[in-house]
Amino acid sequence: MGVAAVGAVRRTAGVEAALKWPNDLIVPAGRRAEPAEGDGKLAGILAEADLFSDAPAVVIGMGLNVSQTRDEFPVPTAVSLRSEGATELDRSVLLGAVLGEFEELYTVWTAAKGDAEASGLAPLYRELCSTVGRRVTVHLPDGELLETTATGIDDEARLVVSGPDGERALNVGDVVHVRPSA
Repeated sequence: MGVAAVGAVRRTAGVEAALKWPNDLIVPAGRRAEPAEGDGKLAGILAEADLFSDAPAVVIGMGLNVSQTRDEFPVPTAVSLRSEGATELDRSVLLGAVLGEFEELYTVWTAAKGDAEASGLAPLYRELCSTVGRRVTVHLPDGELLETTATGIDDEARLVVSGPDGERALNVGDVVHVRPSA
């Protein structure tokens, strides 16, 4: 869904969105419409899986900020397509573009029998993920705080980080992109 949303936002609205591992759409600081110190969060994606029923399914929800102005957001890191100078704000057009992109990616993924590497989905995710190569702070569920460098996304969609204690693959955590020091 993230890859589909980035493609649709770029193509339809003209906003240079990217992915933040694992499930956010952002506009990286260097691509923002106005100079900004940090990334702007454009959308969040959540998924709920039911893999044990007779008809396994995943329900995906996405909140995409479309027309809010800067002063309407509760946090300074949020942005909208409007605040980023979007060329298209019609929600029907945006939804159609997101669903169209999702359908194309899903069709290729299912043809590859769910293999994200073989379908090209995993390499595309890695290409669009602005977390890779950045200094990050990762808040882990057990309260551990990692200050490290994100070095990649592995074949299980885990964030690979490298720090003083070596390399580690994370499948969960709240990632904060650390601003480069001046």
